[in-house]
Amino acid sequence: MQSNIKMPAPAPVDEGLKKFTLLKAVSTLVVLTIILAVVLFLKPKPQEKVYHIGVLSGLSFFDASFDGFKEKMTELGYVEGKNVIYDRVQTDIPLPEVYTGLAQKLVADKNDLIFSYPTEASLVAKKVTDGKIPIVFSIGGTEGNDLVESIRHPGGNITGVHYPDVVDLSLLRLEILHKLMPKAKHIVMFSFPGYPIVPREDDALAKAAMNLGLDLTTVHINDMAKVKEEIGAWEKTQDMKKYQVILQTDGPTAVVADSVAAIGDLALKYNIPVGGMPIPDPQSGKYKVVYYILIDRKDAGRQAAVLADKILRGGVQAGTIPLPSADPYLDININETQKFNIEVTQDLLGRANHVTH
Repeated sequence: MQSNIKMPAPAPVDEGLKKFTLLKAVSTLVVLTIILAVVLFLKPKPQEKVYHIGVLSGLSFFDASFDGFKEKMTELGYVEGKNVIYDRVQTDIPLPEVYTGLAQKLVADKNDLIFSYPTEASLVAKKVTDGKIPIVFSIGGTEGNDLVESIRHPGGNITGVHYPDVVDLSLLRLEILHKLMPKAKHIVMFSFPGYPIVPREDDALAKAAMNLGLDLTTVHINDMAKVKEEIGAWEKTQDMKKYQVILQTDGPTAVVADSVAAIGDLALKYNIPVGGMPIPDPQSGKYKVVYYILIDRKDAGRQAAVLADKILRGGVQAGTIPLPSADPYLDININETQKFNIEVTQDLLGRANHVTH
């Protein structure tokens, strides 16, 4: 039996209500999105670490090392004034007590790392920091001192770029001088024995000169602040005509401006060639050397920056990073050799890394 009862048809949906509901939902979503964006915008962003690097600069002759250090640090993403600040102290008075006062300032300033050069400044920095602040040195000699435990494992809070043994470099300078000027038998050298690396250097050169049959006169400077007076006083006691060449080796007498000027003036006065070490840049227009052997100071600084980055961002302990080495190079100045009628053999030209004309 069929039922005649009919179910009522669904009431038609109000189109206006549908649009209102959809619009309300969209509006709510937009408001929530805006609120979320505002919250994210106002949320404090993590600040980038600003590294403070203390720089102990000893002897302006080596300042190209700091230039190289900053240059490489910039390439590695350390922008001066933004995420790195350099706290630099500098002296041309190469005495331990002077270095000590400057190093103590860098420690008191709570730097994250200390970059130091050359050897003597780095030795003082190691002592003053007492293992508390990592040190990266440049142009650091490790022979005859306790700067590091070993080349492979420097130990403690220190690493850096190894400077060739000053004795080896000095003997090489004497060897090249003898090959360039085999007839030169009377050589004079100025030395500041109060500087730590110098006594070993002087002893080795004296023995080598004697073995080569050379007459090496070593003039000791007792006070670098009075170097001009001391050289002048020595000059008055000498027959300067007998000296055929001046040998410059590692140490303050070859890099401190007053000393370079005094020795350079002496060489010009008596027309004596000078060799061994480069003349500091400010003096290069007046004084010239026949040849020199040194390392690339700027490149040594760039190498040191790589080590600093490993410590600051890589979290590596300084004392576990092996020391890279700075290789010496030979520069021969052809203009100067011609000036003094010095014949440069093909063998020496072949050994030269650079020939200046």
